[in-house]
Order: sequence, then C-alpha cells, then structure tokens
Amino acid sequence: MLEQGGISVQSINVTAQVLDTYLESRQRYLEYYLKLPKVVNDAVAELEVEIPNLQYAFNWTLQAGNNKLVLNFWNNVKDFLWNHGHWQVFIEWGENTLKALQQLNTPTDEAWVLSELGWFWMEQDESNTARQMFEQARNIFVTTNHHKGLCATKDI
Repeated sequence: MLEQGGISVQSINVTAQVLDTYLESRQRYLEYYLKLPKVVNDAVAELEVEIPNLQYAFNWTLQAGNNKLVLNFWNNVKDFLWNHGHWQVFIEWGENTLKALQQLNTPTDEAWVLSELGWFWMEQDESNTARQMFEQARNIFVTTNHHKGLCATKDI
C-alpha cells in the first residue's frame, strides 16, 4: 500500500468517497426542502414542523453562494411565511435573498423582493422604511422598463 506522510492512498480514497456521499446527500436534502412548501401547501401543520429544517437548507444555500437557489427558496416559501405570521423568518430570508440578488445582478428580481419587504414593513407600521423599499423597487422597475412592476408600485 502506497503511503505518503503516514496517510495511505486508500484512506484518502475513502475520505473522498465519504465527502462525495455527504455532498450528494446535502444536495438531495436541499432539493427536498426546496420543493416541500409547494407540495405540502395544504398540510400546514406538517410544514410548520419543518421550518427549522427549511432554515438549515436555506442557510446552507446561502453559505454555498448558490444565489439562484436562494431565490427559488424565497419564492417557494415566502407566501407560507407571510400567511402564517412567521415575520422574523420572513424578514430574515427576504433580506438575505435581497443580498443574494444584488450579487447576481438581477434587478427585476431584486425589485420584486424589495416590494415584498416593503409590504412587510407596512404591516409593522414602519411606513418610512416601507416607502424607501417601494421607491427603490419603483426606480428599478422604471430603469428596467418593467411594466407589471410599475403597476404594482404605482401609488407609493
């Protein structure tokens, strides 16, 4: 058996296999929790129990820098979080999604998230913060000539 520095080639191969298995499992975990909010939308109780796991999956996605997947998570779970009063998770995920989108340079997606966060701040009676979010969203929609977004932010 070939050894280098006290470590065998066989142990390196086993370590690589374990790492590959871990990464594959983690990817399957992320995919499962990405799809879960859509699949279980009617079974609210089951989704409520899964919020900590959804948070782990979302945080892993953030740490991995997979910003497109961050947006997918946000789009799949935001309505559930909003409709069931998970305000802290909603704002935390929304702000992290916004940061990820700024790195992706996808202004229209960024504007939609800004608008959604604006509604959050309106519900929290933070009208100045909400207005700032809506104005930023509207400016992006104007710049990108996004007519649907302009209609959504028309009367700010």
